[in-house]
Amino acid sequence: MNSRKCIKLILISFLLIEPAMSQTWISSNAVWYYNYEAPGGVKGYHKISYIRDTVIDGQPCEYLQLVQQSYIPGGPPNWNYIPGDKDTLQPRFTFMRNDTVFYYNEDQFSILYCMDAVVGQSWDLGVDTNELLCSRSIVNVEYTDMINLNGQYWPMLYVSSGPDASFWLYGRVVGRFGAYDRYLFPMPNCCDTSIAVEYNEFFFSCFEDDDFPLIQVNNYDCDNPLAVGIDETVQMSKTMTVYPNPASKLVYFRIQPHSTKTRDQIVINDFLGKAKYSLYLNEEVTAVDISGFTSGMYYIILFKNGLPVERTKLIVN
Repeated sequence: MNSRKCIKLILISFLLIEPAMSQTWISSNAVWYYNYEAPGGVKGYHKISYIRDTVIDGQPCEYLQLVQQSYIPGGPPNWNYIPGDKDTLQPRFTFMRNDTVFYYNEDQFSILYCMDAVVGQSWDLGVDTNELLCSRSIVNVEYTDMINLNGQYWPMLYVSSGPDASFWLYGRVVGRFGAYDRYLFPMPNCCDTSIAVEYNEFFFSCFEDDDFPLIQVNNYDCDNPLAVGIDETVQMSKTMTVYPNPASKLVYFRIQPHSTKTRDQIVINDFLGKAKYSLYLNEEVTAVDISGFTSGMYYIILFKNGLPVERTKLIVN
């Protein structure tokens, strides 16, 4: 593991004492939206807002407010989602120095993003729960690139965490505002493959601040994950059936209605979002041998003509 550069940064950050506020990695009125799906069919979003500057343990940082909005699935005859009350969660605190973003976690600051890391470099999220067979939470840089957002190119990291990490980061990280695929902050992990633990599944939706115009992904409304995109398709028309579930050897995928005019494809991702299997479906019912899969939770996405239309979960035992 090559984490010396980021470790050096975090040591320097606490040796420096500056009277002025640190340079922010976001500007005033920064707002993120992350859609989520929870066990039991609950959907919703987290709104994360930069409210003000504050000081934690003598360190100037940003006070981030977290608000959760949930939508509970109702029953027949309409099967509508019923909005729950908004819930204000525990605030989070961040600051940036020397191209490294720190977050306040377990009564200390730890590295959240090392923006100038290179391929093969790693950093420690500062979480080691020793629960569910997990250990230190190490983030690995798989590759680096640039991404065009709002007509400008921004540095981007593609990161992953090991299967034994207590908390993990996965996917693209944009130098301007952080996680572009999953959640802004690390998410908990179950490393015990003998049990299936369901956590909320988060997806980036929107970001903007005073110096960065609004961006939206996947055609989601920022504050209504049921309005458009894949969730609306799932709500309107359930077309994929997966059985048996849980499964250990053969699993069957049934697509109704099935048409030769559409190009149906299933992609099976592991719990970190990495593609493990892909298949184009030529029949209404297709059997797939999963006996070589490791036990645990998987996510199945159905594509029609290259567009995601439905998502479900598969437990392999």
